[in-house]
Amino acid sequence: MSQVSLRVIDSHTEGEPTRVVIAGGPDLGSGTMAEKSRRLREEHD
Repeated sequence: MSQVSLRVIDSHTEGEPTRVVIAGGPDLGSGTMAEKSRRLREEHD
């Protein structure tokens, strides 16, 4: 198994917890944010 380091910022947005990756995430290629979100979920989660 490989190890990946991510830099994130945790916050609350209107009472909901959020996590923003600011460095170290996989290259998700081009496309809309919805497409990149789907690619992250399906290929890297």
